[in-house]
Amino acid sequence: MRLALVALLALAACADAPGPADAPAAPSPLPAPGPSFSVGVDSLLRAEPERNHTVALGYPQIRGMSGPPMASALRAVNAAIRDTVAAFADDFRPAAPPAGAGPPEFPVVVTGGPERVWISDDLFSALVEVAVVTGGADANTAFLPLTYDLTTGRPVASADLFAPGTPWAPALADAVERAVVEQIGAEATYAAGVDALRAGRVDWTLAPDSIVVHVLPNQLSATDARAFHIGVPRSVVAPFARPGGVLAPGRPAVQRADSSAVRTLDAD
Repeated sequence: MRLALVALLALAACADAPGPADAPAAPSPLPAPGPSFSVGVDSLLRAEPERNHTVALGYPQIRGMSGPPMASALRAVNAAIRDTVAAFADDFRPAAPPAGAGPPEFPVVVTGGPERVWISDDLFSALVEVAVVTGGADANTAFLPLTYDLTTGRPVASADLFAPGTPWAPALADAVERAVVEQIGAEATYAAGVDALRAGRVDWTLAPDSIVVHVLPNQLSATDARAFHIGVPRSVVAPFARPGGVLAPGRPAVQRADSSAVRTLDAD
């Protein structure tokens, strides 16, 4: 499993006022570096042999690298991610061992980690992809999307992106269906899977210029059982953006365009 870790370095530009016309101009000082952050991975590890239950889940955490101490909002985001991952794992914890069964029968194994991570000036968005075995030989896939406002420490939900009553979900569903059909070379998708997207049951994360919709295996295609991660340009849903929200037209770009400010690292 490879993890894209995104480190953001904000640079504050400053310049001296020009001197008199007959005096040489004072050189501009170098930009002063601001706080720097990276995204690391912590792990939730549980082993309960008496319940045939094992958890090994990686989850993202924001780490301060330089500058002032990490703001309380960032600490709140880290704590919220930890709590969300723990609650997710709790949903699969057996209440008791199955009657008459002991290890290694009927194991419940929950494993996975963050596959996609993006951090900007004011937003953090990540997807934890999970494999769940509940007694059978095959694992089921589950998605745990995590998006937070770094200025407040609060989670960002669909209602924070889109104005009430707007057809944002059908617009996303149409874009996703077209992209999946194009990828698999088929003309049909499962109507029930598309209907779920149209109804707003969407797993999404944010990227610099898109909303990435995460489609579970077998949700849309009978011919291709893999999961799909479809980037839908923000322009597709911009007409439905919540006023003043993350996707609102005219809002400054959340990721700096300066290539020196953003680095993407790949690590095992």
